[in-house]
Amino acid sequence: MDIRNEARLLQRSEGSIDCAVSVHPAPGLGVGFIELETMVAESEPAEALEVVRSTLRQLGIADTDLTAEQYTDAVLATRRKPELP
Repeated sequence: MDIRNEARLLQRSEGSIDCAVSVHPAPGLGVGFIELETMVAESEPAEALEVVRSTLRQLGIADTDLTAEQYTDAVLATRRKPELP
């Protein structure tokens, strides 16, 4: 089964925290996935989490839009569903 991951990558910095934002289209789902990543010192997790939350708010993403589901699992699940007549 072929799954293409054609992500767009954006970079964002706030203070000393850098954040990578990947935008993944999800064919067949009718939605897309946004992945945020950051690397921080063990002493800065609260600051990094605030940068991630701020980035989500700026993108118009609410807490209710978040999921722990993985992109590939969601796409594969839609491909396993039988088509309706």
